[in-house]
Amino acid sequence: MLLKIFSRGKGSGNAPINYLLGEDYMREGTLRAGARIVSGNPVITQAMINSSNFARRYTAGVLSFEEAPDAISEADKQAIIQDFEKAMFAGMAHDRYNVLWVEHTDKKDPKTGKPRLELNFLIPNTELYTGKRLQPYYHGQDAKYFRAWQTLTNNRFKLSDPDDVSHARLINPYDSNQSPKTSYKSLKAQIEEYLHYQLMAGKLKKRDDVVQELEKMPDLGLTVTRQSQKFISVTPQGSQKPIRLKGFVFDEGFNFTNWQARKYKDPVNEQIKETSASRQERLNQAVQDFKAIYFHKVQEHAKKYRITKDELVYVEKPLMFLNEVNAMHKSIHKSPSLSF
Repeated sequence: MLLKIFSRGKGSGNAPINYLLGEDYMREGTLRAGARIVSGNPVITQAMINSSNFARRYTAGVLSFEEAPDAISEADKQAIIQDFEKAMFAGMAHDRYNVLWVEHTDKKDPKTGKPRLELNFLIPNTELYTGKRLQPYYHGQDAKYFRAWQTLTNNRFKLSDPDDVSHARLINPYDSNQSPKTSYKSLKAQIEEYLHYQLMAGKLKKRDDVVQELEKMPDLGLTVTRQSQKFISVTPQGSQKPIRLKGFVFDEGFNFTNWQARKYKDPVNEQIKETSASRQERLNQAVQDFKAIYFHKVQEHAKKYRITKDELVYVEKPLMFLNEVNAMHKSIHKSPSLSF
């Protein structure tokens, strides 16, 4: 499962409602193909967005699954939705915010051609008790937090995890030391295509081979400027800003011959061995990131929306997700119980 928060949110509620439910729904009550309202009232959600005076009227996003719609039970879908709301609206009772959830099943997995599940959400950026602006997501503050939630949720429900190294690309196009406007994504795609060909041709045995091939790439004039434990930095001809390349072939310990031999001997279990250490490290980091930021968000919401201690106790008492986080941390470290 991959969480995506969209950048839009300044216009009226008509466009997102039409996308989620179809252009005929509000007029005729006819849903678009593959859409189902999971929870919420689209009429109320649209009216709240349209009546808002805030610059950003709404927040929209999607939980995108590799799994087919029928591969996840309704109970698990509801549990994932509830956990997400508890994370996004930390410390807030359910009647303090409005959210519309819509399931889409019309998208197809490009690998299998089979339908896959999407759970879309639409949130008016208004806190219902006070009428103050509610901004559920700030990228700079919350990107790490929701990445941690994504990791822990995928582990809890045994979902396909985009951060699992078994899904890794030759190059991670989104890992960059560049600003979003100069991220060199197209250049990274060229490098990946070239190195993939060299890899299949048997020319990349160790990282030294990768360095040589990078500097031999035609037309780009790449210069390797840094070799770290986990990445290589290159500078294109005519540029002073280096590009960071991260992926398994750029790792200091890359040895294709040994890895290929192990995988050929036991392709299923070898993949597990390849991912187990990094998976445990990711879970450990996710637990720490989620805990620290969650309680900070609780304090922020309590102060801004005047949430009393009694209400906070009521909201936090049924937070099973934090119990899952606590149990996970214990299983990873075999340490005493952490106090939430």
